[in-house]
Amino acid sequence: MRIKIWGCRGSLPAAIKPLQIEEKIARAIHQMPQVNTADWAAVWGYVRGMSPLARGTAGGNTTCVELQTNGTTFVIDAGTGLRELGLELMKGQFGRGEGEIHIFFSHPHWDHIQGFPFFMPAYIPGNRIVIYGVHDMQTALVDQQRYLNFPVPISSMEARLEFVQLEAGRMFEVDGVRIDTIRNAHPGDSYGYRFENGRNTFVFASDAEFKHLDQHATRPHTAFFKEADALIFDAQYTLREGWVKEDWGHSSAMIGVEMALSAGVKRLILFHHDPANDDDDLEGILADARAYCREIGEGVALDILVAYEGMVLDLLPEAAAGARPANNEALPILVPDQIFDEISVQNVAARLPIAGMHPVARSRIIDLTHVETLTTAGLKQLVELQLEDGQPPLVLAAASPSVLRVIELGGFADYFAIYPTVEAAQTAVLARERAQLPGHLLNNRYLIERVLDLGRMGTVLLARDQQVGETRAVRIIDPAYSERARDRLFSQRDQLLAVQHPNLLPIYDLARDEQSAYMIEAYHPGDTVHDLMRVYPHGLTLDRGLQIAQSVVAGIAFAHEKGIVHGNIKSDKIYLDNGSVQVGGLGLGRLEERLNLLEAPMLRQAPVYLAPEQVAGQPIDTRTDIYALGVLFYRIFTGVLPFRGSDRQILRAHLEQAPHPPQELSPRIPAALNDLILRMMAKDPMQRPATAVEVQRQLLSLANTEE
Repeated sequence: MRIKIWGCRGSLPAAIKPLQIEEKIARAIHQMPQVNTADWAAVWGYVRGMSPLARGTAGGNTTCVELQTNGTTFVIDAGTGLRELGLELMKGQFGRGEGEIHIFFSHPHWDHIQGFPFFMPAYIPGNRIVIYGVHDMQTALVDQQRYLNFPVPISSMEARLEFVQLEAGRMFEVDGVRIDTIRNAHPGDSYGYRFENGRNTFVFASDAEFKHLDQHATRPHTAFFKEADALIFDAQYTLREGWVKEDWGHSSAMIGVEMALSAGVKRLILFHHDPANDDDDLEGILADARAYCREIGEGVALDILVAYEGMVLDLLPEAAAGARPANNEALPILVPDQIFDEISVQNVAARLPIAGMHPVARSRIIDLTHVETLTTAGLKQLVELQLEDGQPPLVLAAASPSVLRVIELGGFADYFAIYPTVEAAQTAVLARERAQLPGHLLNNRYLIERVLDLGRMGTVLLARDQQVGETRAVRIIDPAYSERARDRLFSQRDQLLAVQHPNLLPIYDLARDEQSAYMIEAYHPGDTVHDLMRVYPHGLTLDRGLQIAQSVVAGIAFAHEKGIVHGNIKSDKIYLDNGSVQVGGLGLGRLEERLNLLEAPMLRQAPVYLAPEQVAGQPIDTRTDIYALGVLFYRIFTGVLPFRGSDRQILRAHLEQAPHPPQELSPRIPAALNDLILRMMAKDPMQRPATAVEVQRQLLSLANTEE
């Protein structure tokens, strides 16, 4: 059972004010710890460490709550939040006129129905919308859209609208979900709902006033709330305001705490915020509610939250959560419905953790144990989830043969890490995390000391080789890479370990076990070309640039001679120290070979150095490295990259756009070097220099000319 809040404001919509946004920004800056503001991950981690209302807002939309369970979509109330829910639903079945939704109304007051005229799925023929209420909701909705009030009548809605009149207190079922109602004290009456699916219980109890707080008066509601996994409760007023505004029909957080404790509720969500209350006010109400709970709760574990737009409550049964790691910190494991279509994927996506909530990007595990059918639309949505920038990878577990076959037939077997069981997936993900903890001994040999880099292709750790007493760099290959991708890397293991050249960073081991795959490289503490270019933003002198270029090409030429294609040359893999130059990361390009990067689930390589054939998913060879070297030289001698923009824009530029001649950016570049760089960056590999040795000769010729 999954609940998502699309609107939680009471009485009328109330947008956050510009001055309040300014205050939030100023406060965030003022309270910022020692964070490297140039490090996006560090900044994002700081922001995500703030409370939801401090980093965002409760929102201004009026009541709308979505409930997903047993493959059915329920909605409670149609405040202005319904508009955004409708736009989201239009991306899937509802956009094709194939959707079905059940909307329950607590009552027909304006703030609970005003979003319905803007609910786009209602205008699409073929959709089925079933509307429930104790009140006459058909009359209320029709009247709202009479021409005097709204320019589009309800008769213009081409979806099939069905109205179901409910009898208060009479339980009924919809698609296996038992639903009960209770009357709330509110002007004109309002009704709460209790949803049970056999595993979880969710109660919605907004727009309710409790004037009498003795047990006799509250007993019907505490019985209605009994042992709910989540209770949404009207907390529009403070206790004092509620007693002053008698008969206005709303309650307070303190009363909600008392009733939740009495009913054995697990999670209390404070809801229906007063439009006059800003986020700071709501933070205060939440703090007071938690303090009151500590005073009277006698150690009872009641989780109290304040509702905000976008909040997702995942009420999976404990058995579905899978095994837990030893430290009792749950891995994010999502369990979808039997039919995994685009709506089911969207529901899963809404429950996925947000990047930055954990210091190490945690892979997101989707347990496919109960999935019988994976549709092409569902597969497309999964691929798009992998494409999201800045998000940790998806890991699929316990897929049936039919689901695996759909993924394979679609050509996406390389897009996901797929494990036979949830336990195997957990083991793989936890291995990645455990490897980053100081004191962990990898392969009974490499003692992890600290993290060097959290890169796109994996995590690089500093470790001490216990056998030889030297420091090494340990590159943990991202577990999201498929077995097939890792096989491509390991197919050249013997060549990688055998290659030795002054301009290549040595590789001491390439290994894998049941838990992880990793590469052991020499640790180079010096600067990189990437660091150097920050100091020389307009390019290096010709002598210095040629010295670095010749050393890099010498190392790459030797690797080519030994049958190794680098495939991942970039400035931060070119290490500099006291005049020596070494190229690291040898062979890593094989991990993403034959993957169309414009359609890739996640771009792990730096896009600025990728050859057109890599972008297009074609096999890579020595000429692929020639192209990357051309980009590197372009930057060394001009100080800028040939293509700039977003990752996707840069990838397309590699395929379609000719670079500006380097000589136009830096007139000191000789014509021969200008021509060489442009040849190296030719779109057609056959038009590039045939070998790195040929590039070596031309660079040597240039150096001799300068002398």
